[in-house]
Amino acid sequence: MTASATEIWRPFRDDPLFTAELLVEPDASHERVLAYLEQVALARRTPLHVATAFNAVHFGFGPDGSGYRGELLDPELFFRLDVETEAVPEVGMFVRVERGGHTLWAEVVGQFGAHHGVDVDGWVPPELPGASGWSDLAHGGEARAILDFEAFGTGLNHRDRAELDRQRRRGTVLDARGHVLGTVPAATRPHDTGRYADWLLTSAKPLLLSGPLGGLLTDPHDDGALAAALEAALATIDSLLARSAILRRWGPYATPSDRFSERLASHEVLGGDDLSEMIRIVTRPAGEPRYTGIWPLLEARALVGEMPDPLTFVGAVEAVVHANLAIEGEGARLDEFDVRIDDLWQAGGVWRTAPYSARDDEPIQDEGVLEHLDNTLTVFTVALRATHIDNGLLPLPSHATKLLPHENVVIDLFHEGEPLDDGLRVQEVVLTDNRLTGITWPFGFYPGIKVTIAAAHGARRVALSTKLLDEPLPYGEDYRWAADEMLLAAALGLAEAVAPAPAATQSVKPGRGVDPLGRFIVNALRRHGEAGPFGARQLTGPQLMTALFGPEPANPVLLWQVIHTCEDLVEAGKLTCEPVIGRMAPDVFVWWPDGAGARRIPDQARRMGGLAGRVKEHWVPPGMRQLPDGFRASDQAKANYAKYVRGLRGPKASVELPPGFTFVRGHRRGDEPGPVWLDATSN
Repeated sequence: MTASATEIWRPFRDDPLFTAELLVEPDASHERVLAYLEQVALARRTPLHVATAFNAVHFGFGPDGSGYRGELLDPELFFRLDVETEAVPEVGMFVRVERGGHTLWAEVVGQFGAHHGVDVDGWVPPELPGASGWSDLAHGGEARAILDFEAFGTGLNHRDRAELDRQRRRGTVLDARGHVLGTVPAATRPHDTGRYADWLLTSAKPLLLSGPLGGLLTDPHDDGALAAALEAALATIDSLLARSAILRRWGPYATPSDRFSERLASHEVLGGDDLSEMIRIVTRPAGEPRYTGIWPLLEARALVGEMPDPLTFVGAVEAVVHANLAIEGEGARLDEFDVRIDDLWQAGGVWRTAPYSARDDEPIQDEGVLEHLDNTLTVFTVALRATHIDNGLLPLPSHATKLLPHENVVIDLFHEGEPLDDGLRVQEVVLTDNRLTGITWPFGFYPGIKVTIAAAHGARRVALSTKLLDEPLPYGEDYRWAADEMLLAAALGLAEAVAPAPAATQSVKPGRGVDPLGRFIVNALRRHGEAGPFGARQLTGPQLMTALFGPEPANPVLLWQVIHTCEDLVEAGKLTCEPVIGRMAPDVFVWWPDGAGARRIPDQARRMGGLAGRVKEHWVPPGMRQLPDGFRASDQAKANYAKYVRGLRGPKASVELPPGFTFVRGHRRGDEPGPVWLDATSN
């Protein structure tokens, strides 16, 4: 297996890969970033987490596995681990393990829950699993952090290895496997990058600013812009990892597909034979819901095998990810029992097994309400249950899954009446049998809320929409969207629904178009339309079809369904049509808001956190470059570096360039940055 044929980026030799384009939603321009991340994933001995993938792009991890350049980072900004440390570090943090005068550097590459209530045979008390079931989560929880001590070089020297062995024997900071056991702080959301981002924005802020992100901002000391840019970059990298054709995702982790296949075919400890036994334990029949943690099952099999222990150091992360992927694949093939992940973080993953008839005391989900169906297009409505929201699922009817040929699907969610951040609006998810998985539903979604879905034949993009009611449901102001009243009442613990929701009105007058498609067309115009006067938004029929279903379906029937529906909306007075005069071109359909809207800001709709105007477009951020053999940094480069460092870290900062490096000022792409190195033999 190889990564993309695209030329792989080389840190500190090529211009920074971290550019302004990384702060917008993924598109074709990110091909080189993805190719680099794939190469790093192949070179490292552990799966890439979203946070460690960010580190690789931002701080420069050698794609040959050589790691980060430690001489270019300030270890005083690393998270300190010693005998007094109680909180385990978050994935992505750089840490320093200190004892006396010796320090070991590492990157946190994995973190899992280690709750004392999980039994040695994997049994988990029913009251513990699930995001809503962790009653002690608000007070912190026990956790295991896994460190990569070779992240800052290809290997440790003899003295470092001796110290690492001593630390493992003592068991004060590291356990026998080289992991860190402790607690996560109160209110931490497992598998979230929030605590990692907080570290970068606070105690490690100079570390973040010294990299390319700080150099892209018009004001790197604008904390709001810095936080928004970091959030945007993490979201883009998350989406890129999900897009890869050679990586498999499990939660926030991405592992090479071939490496997973090799484990399945292996007969060594924690290979295919052991995984098959774990699958049997997790999926065995149960009369009532049973919960099983993965980490104890891995430990039991690792102890049976010969040394070395496959769960030491970073091997633990890959073992956890591969075990969950194997169970996920087997669970999807079972017909009689419902096997699904209930908690991604605790115990390396907690799986729930139950007969379908006993699933959450709910009947089997039906296929929703069908609103339109033909060989090209289906539109249907599904009322989300609590299990769908908690586990990031969307059930699909069989006729919808047959239309979607791709395992990886993009959903575009329009939550009417409430703007969504790009990370919630556009998501890359996975089609698994009769459901979409990996969805992050907005925080305000509640059991019973209705989601209408439009899926087209051959399309990778699926449109989703909620419906804002004229009046809130009788349960309170928070329940403002069309919902299945019986499901909502049951979730609220009521015997029956208080009153029916107001009836939804038709969006289109009967005509040649597809009535339920009208709401999606209006949504697409409002979100994707080109700006016109007084807040108008306009697109042609072909542009609308691409906005709704992506560029894949080249289907004339679908195109005319979209155009005819637009014409019906024009007749209904919801759109206007502006024929293009004087040349052969598609008609332009225009949506007009009730009142005059603000003028459109270029790229504002695509930027997370409103970064427009605060990021230097087409800008190569300042940074260090490795010198070719026989060259030295120019005096001008040294002066530029000193000025840059003092501006970031203050007048007392060290301004000496590390040996073997020069400094390149920030400049517009294509402009000459000035002399940065000279022949070392010249006078």
